[in-house]
Amino acid sequence: MKKIDEGKADLGSRVASVKSMRQGGRQIDEMPGQEILMKGPMEGSFVGHIFRWEAIGLPSDSFHPQISIELSTANRFDAIKGRPASLTDDEAMALWDHMLQSFKLRPTSEPIKTSDASPQKIQIGTTIQTGQVCPQNGIWESKLGGNKVFMREGENVPHVHVKLPVTGWDKLKGKSQSEYVETTWVLSEYRDKSGKPLA
Repeated sequence: MKKIDEGKADLGSRVASVKSMRQGGRQIDEMPGQEILMKGPMEGSFVGHIFRWEAIGLPSDSFHPQISIELSTANRFDAIKGRPASLTDDEAMALWDHMLQSFKLRPTSEPIKTSDASPQKIQIGTTIQTGQVCPQNGIWESKLGGNKVFMREGENVPHVHVKLPVTGWDKLKGKSQSEYVETTWVLSEYRDKSGKPLA
């Protein structure tokens, strides 16, 4: 984990005296991530804590951003002299857990009332293109190769994987026998957001 490695690097020569209090995977509000809780000498020789949680995220995907959260004690800044941590280990960990549990992913749109929700927003046979945003939960069929996939509303419409005609000479030259290409997708069946058929 990049941020965790940076946190250890920040400690410099003091890293040998650092104690790992907890480390591993941790999910926050359906977002997977990793955390590390360390205790050791801070700048100015006082013992303190450095706690970090990080979600890697997905490149160019605003719905899955990279997130890093940090809590530290016994800090020293230009205008503040270092001092011992005012929290015990148990208190620091309890504060950290409470803080992480308070984080919630903000909805990307106004919630829809159940009474107003329409699971079938568009007609069967509606077409969309690779790169667009899927407007409806359902089974979508590619016009190129007939591939069928389940897509959720709000997801980016994918490319399709197709095989290419190649000769024996092409294979010797290392030419790829397949590639991902843009295509048109057609809605063929309604599904709920979990992928189950609608009654």
